[in-house]
Amino acid sequence: MSDREKIIVLLSGGIDSSTLLFHLNAEGYACVPLFIDYGQAAVDHESIAASKIAMHTGTDLQRFSICGTPHGVGEVVGRNALLIFAAITWHRGKAGMISMGIHSGTEYADCSPAFVKAVQGVLDVMADGRLRVLAPFLNWSKAMVISHAKNLGVPLHETFSCESPRTGPCGVCLSCRDRGVI
Repeated sequence: MSDREKIIVLLSGGIDSSTLLFHLNAEGYACVPLFIDYGQAAVDHESIAASKIAMHTGTDLQRFSICGTPHGVGEVVGRNALLIFAAITWHRGKAGMISMGIHSGTEYADCSPAFVKAVQGVLDVMADGRLRVLAPFLNWSKAMVISHAKNLGVPLHETFSCESPRTGPCGVCLSCRDRGVI
């Protein structure tokens, strides 16, 4: 892989994906941040956060909307699979990398090595191995991601990680609990 290979970064505006964008930029990759509106309850807050984070990295935020998929407050089962397949649709199935900021220690089934392996298997069938999933924080704890974010200068105060459409984090949803204390 060349130092300037383009990588789609699934950017939700949360800590993990924001740190991922900063991380890959620091590694010298040409990042294409992609925000996906899939009907999530906090779409407006996430979109604003993603825009701010992309601006901090000097990258152009791309947007993709999936109509007809409204979700209420709380966990969206299959969210990461939905995001990966939406990114493939947006990218039109071209060869490349799709990166996610998932990490260990969460209760989400789609933040596990088994999930990444299974999705990669599907991509191998769909695109003859031309599409790869990159999840560099897969074996990192949330504390490690936050420490790395601070070292990279990620403006954590600009991120939004909550499953509620409130103006600020609710403090009780799984994303807020996972966010921990910054």
